[in-house]
Amino acid sequence: MKTELTEAEEQWIDEWLTLINKMPQPLMLMIDAESADGSVGVYLPPGDANRKAAHTRWINRINGHLGQFPEGDGWLLSNVDGWHFGKGNPTVVSSPSYGVNGACSSHSDDYEDHYCQSVMIPYGQVPQGYEWLSDLDSNLGSRDTKLIISGT
Repeated sequence: MKTELTEAEEQWIDEWLTLINKMPQPLMLMIDAESADGSVGVYLPPGDANRKAAHTRWINRINGHLGQFPEGDGWLLSNVDGWHFGKGNPTVVSSPSYGVNGACSSHSDDYEDHYCQSVMIPYGQVPQGYEWLSDLDSNLGSRDTKLIISGT
């Protein structure tokens, strides 16, 4: 599904990508699997324990940009497969069933079909020794989903 972007959305995405590409070294972005909200975290690797003014300036700039998220039907989502700007209404299908071990369910969605721009960011456990500096507001906009529950 190809969705048309507004001029404001295109400009916002361009600036978002520019800021990500200008992230000062040795900072790392990661989606912590243990985070309750799935935020994109900014981390400083071990051995580089000196937070620099450039790190703080970059974090403030990207947070400022995230705060200017364009109005409309676009949304920003961090997920196990990266950080995505998308549009439209994803469909989530939930199917409860019973098996030999009792009740179970399966879920699937089509979020990927609605992604307009993605930034690949690692998802998982933050490596030992990395220092957390900040979380970036990673889930923005209005993301209405269509939930379909299929029978047993």
